[in-house]
Amino acid sequence: MEIAVDKKEKAYGLINLKLEESDYLPEFNKKIKEYSQKANIKGFRPGKVPAGMIKKMYGKGLKVEIINQQVYQKLNEYIKEEELPILFSPLLKGEALSEEEITSGNSFDFEFEVFLEPEIELPIDESFKVKSYSVEVSDEDLKETLDNLKNSYPEVSQVEEIAEGDFVKATFKAVEGEFEKETVLPLKQVEEEVRKTFIGKKKEEDVKFDLKKAFPEANTVKLLFGIDEKEAEELSGEFSMTILEITRNADPEMNEEFFKKILGEEEAKDITTEAEFEDALKEKLAEVNKPAAESLTSKLIRDGLTEKVSVDMPEEFLKKTFKMTNEEGLTDEQVEEKFPEFKEAVKWRVIGNKVFKDADLKVEPEEIKAQAAINIKQQFMGYNIPLEEGQMDEFVNNYLSYENGRNYDQVFEQVFQEKVLDQIKSKISFEEETVTIKKLNELLQEK
Repeated sequence: MEIAVDKKEKAYGLINLKLEESDYLPEFNKKIKEYSQKANIKGFRPGKVPAGMIKKMYGKGLKVEIINQQVYQKLNEYIKEEELPILFSPLLKGEALSEEEITSGNSFDFEFEVFLEPEIELPIDESFKVKSYSVEVSDEDLKETLDNLKNSYPEVSQVEEIAEGDFVKATFKAVEGEFEKETVLPLKQVEEEVRKTFIGKKKEEDVKFDLKKAFPEANTVKLLFGIDEKEAEELSGEFSMTILEITRNADPEMNEEFFKKILGEEEAKDITTEAEFEDALKEKLAEVNKPAAESLTSKLIRDGLTEKVSVDMPEEFLKKTFKMTNEEGLTDEQVEEKFPEFKEAVKWRVIGNKVFKDADLKVEPEEIKAQAAINIKQQFMGYNIPLEEGQMDEFVNNYLSYENGRNYDQVFEQVFQEKVLDQIKSKISFEEETVTIKKLNELLQEK
């Protein structure tokens, strides 16, 4: 077998591989022998089927299979032995050999396109400065959060007469037609002019209204009645509403029960006053928003380095790779539209690989398991499901083996990126800035 890499411009390379008959013939003959020993053909004793007959029956398909296996095996061995810094899988250049070409030939030439990571210079020292954000919860942030919490955990009561902001459980019927639906109507969804006619109505009363005037947007009708978009658009005319229940939300009482509901039993066990609750809530908000602030700093690092660092990239190869690996099945036009973002991601990967290699960093299996455990705990917390510590090892193993190791690759990447960013942060300098939650959200939207 002959194999060599031909390095071109812009980190583009070609690996030329010539497979001779002597490379694949031993494996081919071995497989033929195995087939003849296992074949069950009428007229021949088991294990005594002539090799010539086996070749005639199975030889073509077997040769194609073995040559394809040999090519990619030799290719991967060569890349590993030569320690070629290849990003992405090699792409076969040109059309794949047909079955007829393989079965009629004895030696075969293959050419693979590759992206050979270029050598780059990184400006990672104290002269590279980015902003580092910390969160300070303002009075406005606190008020907005409290208002949202009060809306999310209201004191609910049943009332006899409709007022602004109430929720009305009712049976809705089309005056002409068969449509009928019992549902709960948030009164604020009704157009203001029609809403006025609902105010003051009592339980068991019937109210008539024009559907399109009450709900001009079909999407509101769709969500209210739980019907599809087409039916919501077509539904119209006069409707009657028979009031079954009227529910009113009021601000909850600021007491220990509410404090524990928001902060948790343990964190709120010593909190008895509203002022103490607000102080604890401020601390909680600062803690909750800290990862977002750190994420913003990390993004500024990535953006700053990708802007400063020049990386040669084989764009046509990358476009082909992007199209082949994208699960959405992109058209050529979509590839062109989305390629700049992919190209930036590739550039950051080259930078990350350089940082990782220069610092001799490693991702250990224990670190992957530890990060997987964190991910699992966060998922369970999101669903408010308790998780016993003794169950964690089993969950981690199942999680990392899911979909042939897809989660393993994702967690590896997560740990890899964290190590790269930590390494960069240890070398550069920061300009500290304290921001409110509102300002932080504005910065995140801008970036």
